[in-house]
Amino acid sequence: MIDTVRFKPDGWLYHGDIPSNWKAKTVSYPELATQNRTVVPQRQYRQLTETATGIFVTVDSSKNLSCVQASLPRVLFGHNGMLLKSEEQLIEALACVDKKLSELAVPVSDEKNYSRVDLVLHFTGKPSLFLQAHQTVHFPGIQAGPNIYPKEGLFWKGK
Repeated sequence: MIDTVRFKPDGWLYHGDIPSNWKAKTVSYPELATQNRTVVPQRQYRQLTETATGIFVTVDSSKNLSCVQASLPRVLFGHNGMLLKSEEQLIEALACVDKKLSELAVPVSDEKNYSRVDLVLHFTGKPSLFLQAHQTVHFPGIQAGPNIYPKEGLFWKGK
């Protein structure tokens, strides 16, 4: 079942208030001189983490939520010691993520562009057969095939 997800929520506008259950820090990139000696202005963004669920959010300089990462079992159960076992639990966990995000931002769209989806498989059987079966799976928006760790796992790296 799905464990950790990372996505870009389209059109969520950060309202600037930080509730007490969120930790925030501002991160800056220094000015950079390019080869033709023009200076790229400093960029700042905010990183916010919800303390109970560990939901991690990045807010860009335009006040858009630019990245969200969450461990769905932790969001739903409060810890990573259990796996999501049904589509209903998956939907409930994603709804909890949206509810937490609404503490920070106003949603303009429900669309999410996923760049990371961790699948955790716990089945009786030979792991090598499951890995072999998933080696040719492709996901929309991820052009490359999976990175394979022989006898351990595989992952698809997004942008």
